[in-house]
Amino acid sequence: MSKSKDQMRLLEAPDQRWHLDSETREVGRRGLEQARRALALARAANNKAA
Repeated sequence: MSKSKDQMRLLEAPDQRWHLDSETREVGRRGLEQARRALALARAANNKAA
């Protein structure tokens, strides 16, 4: 096989930038908030155990 057939093909970059709708942004913000809260609780529990 030739080298070009053995390699993965890269995706073409879109002509425009990606835009997320407001609902998707809000879901992402809530997810980040939950993740940060979980990390803070885990750190606190780890520090308490140490």
